[in-house]
Amino acid sequence: MPPGLRQFAEYQPYTPIMETVRGLLAGTPVGADLVASAAWCAGIALAGYVWAKWKYDKQR
Repeated sequence: MPPGLRQFAEYQPYTPIMETVRGLLAGTPVGADLVASAAWCAGIALAGYVWAKWKYDKQR
């Protein structure tokens, strides 16, 4: 497994994201999971945008 993917798999950001969503829907405190979830979502969105733009520019 590539090192970047291994680090992602070991940390498993899905648990904080699911706990944050569950907390927001249930109206319970979300604590620091909200910040971690937002950071992961923003990072994944940014990486996806950069990759998609690179692929698009490469095909033109």
